Amino acid sequence: MNLRKLTSAFLVFMSIGMLQGCGSCTNKVNYDDTLPPLGETLEIGSDYTPEVIEELSEPTYSLQDEIYAHFREYLKAGIREDENGRIVFTPSDIENAIPYYEPEFSVLDINGDGYNDLVVWGYLGIRCKILSTVYEYYEGDYYEYNLMGQPVRYANGYLFVTDPDYAEAGAVMYLDEYVYAPNAQYEPDLVLDHHREEVCYNSETDEEYDPTIVTDSYNDGMNELNKDDYEAKLIEYIQDSFEITYFALNENNIENFCR
Repeated sequence: MNLRKLTSAFLVFMSIGMLQGCGSCTNKVNYDDTLPPLGETLEIGSDYTPEVIEELSEPTYSLQDEIYAHFREYLKAGIREDENGRIVFTPSDIENAIPYYEPEFSVLDINGDGYNDLVVWGYLGIRCKILSTVYEYYEGDYYEYNLMGQPVRYANGYLFVTDPDYAEAGAVMYLDEYVYAPNAQYEPDLVLDHHREEVCYNSETDEEYDPTIVTDSYNDGMNELNKDDYEAKLIEYIQDSFEITYFALNENNIENFCR
């Protein structure tokens, strides 16, 4: 699946509308956001003699500093105010790109090479559709990937994404959950996909369904999976994962978090 082509095609045939909230018929499936416990505090006895700490030398310019400078340039080139004074972000590498509304960003080491990468997400402006961009540093180059949905967690080279949407004025709700293995120089590999469809009511008769009609399907990017196999793989990928913390995309935060 060519995600770049899919994203571009999706954007071209949609028009910008008013931002709307996204509800759900039932509680959404969320990843466990429990972080690993902190270690115990080391107690030092009264006879402890601290070692002499050598005076630190002046910090030197590092490769991470260079990467952050590149991120600042990339983000500042993509943000602007629309006619209503709202901050929007346009990814630089999408043909006929549509800006993200209410954009947020985070810096984190997605590929595990020891250097932080960049994630930006925002609303399309139609329904509650979310789009995101992963801007990855790898071995001296930068690679841009565009995804449906919002990255919410990361662990051990895997990126966990949720993608809510709806149809028929909310009669049908969708919640897709993806696990990607970002692969420098190529589109990220889709390794897990959970698609949930919730039919809340009949849009023609306004008859509500009680209980809601829920359909779940699972695959590993190529083959269908049953629920147990999916959950076993998800546990394997998501262990020791961390929730992604985002910050509003503006000039001040770019300077504060890309330095």
